[in-house]
Amino acid sequence: MSELHISIDGDRIEKVIQDSKDLPADEKVFKELAWLTENKKAINELLDEWEALDRQVKQALNDKAKTLLGPEWKALDGNGFSLRRSLTGSIYQLTDPEKVPDKLLEVKLTVKSKEVENYIKANSKLPDGLSYNPNRNEQIAIKLK
Repeated sequence: MSELHISIDGDRIEKVIQDSKDLPADEKVFKELAWLTENKKAINELLDEWEALDRQVKQALNDKAKTLLGPEWKALDGNGFSLRRSLTGSIYQLTDPEKVPDKLLEVKLTVKSKEVENYIKANSKLPDGLSYNPNRNEQIAIKLK
């Protein structure tokens, strides 16, 4: 059994960062970053355990329902709960694209970022038909040394 008790005070952490006079050498900032990193790891480990348990319980419920209701069961209403079973993923698997009529296939286009970067370096501009994505998010990684 796993337990985790954490109190988070984001305002305190932000204040330590804002009050810092020398960010790289500030011991208080380092302690806060260490605390964040260590607790994020603990939370992620607990979530991994939770997700494993969730999969295990759902598999046990599915197995029991198949035993009691048959392999094609779809729904079950119990005392205070209900279960719904649905299939996920593609219904059909593509094994030989050359043999499948085009009208049954969908081609998805993606931009090859590395090729676009090479194009920009060679031509000093974006190729026609492309623009920069204004909705990209920033991500900051924290790693303890």
